[in-house]
Amino acid sequence: MVRHPRRALYRRLSRAVLGVLLLAAALYGLAWLGALPDWPWQVALVLVPFAALVGWDRYRGLGHALAGRYLVTRSGSLDRGTAAVRCDGLTGIVVERSYFQRRAGLVTLIAPVAAGKGKYRVLDVGEADGLALADRAVPGLLTPFLTGDRDRG
Repeated sequence: MVRHPRRALYRRLSRAVLGVLLLAAALYGLAWLGALPDWPWQVALVLVPFAALVGWDRYRGLGHALAGRYLVTRSGSLDRGTAAVRCDGLTGIVVERSYFQRRAGLVTLIAPVAAGKGKYRVLDVGEADGLALADRAVPGLLTPFLTGDRDRG
C-alpha cells in the first residue's frame, strides 16, 4: 500500500481536533449562559489528545495500491476497511477536491462500480499521485486532460 502525503495527516488531525474544540466552545458558551455547569466543557478539552490520536490513526489507515488488475483502497480508524476492485469493473473515475483539499494539494478519487457498494473512495491522495493512479486504473480516460491535448472534440 502506498502511504498518503503528510498533508493528509494534517488534514486528519485538524478535522478530529477541531470537532472536539468546537464542542468544547459550545459547552463553554452554554456554561457561561448558566445553562450547564462548568465540568462538561472541561471534559471536552480533556478529549483533545484522544481526538488527535484518532486523527493520527485515521491517517495511518490511509493507503492505496494498483495491484495487477485491482485498485486497492484502505481507510478508517476504529472501523478500518480495505476494498479491492477490479479495474475492468470500474465505470470511470471521479476526481473530487474540496476547497481545503485544493489548498493542500490533495484529491479524493471516487471509483464507481456497477455492483457492490456502488463506489469506492481513495481519500486524500496527493494530486499528482492521484491523477497518475486514475490514469493507470482506467487507461485513456484522463489522458486528454493530463497531456493538455486540446485538438480533440
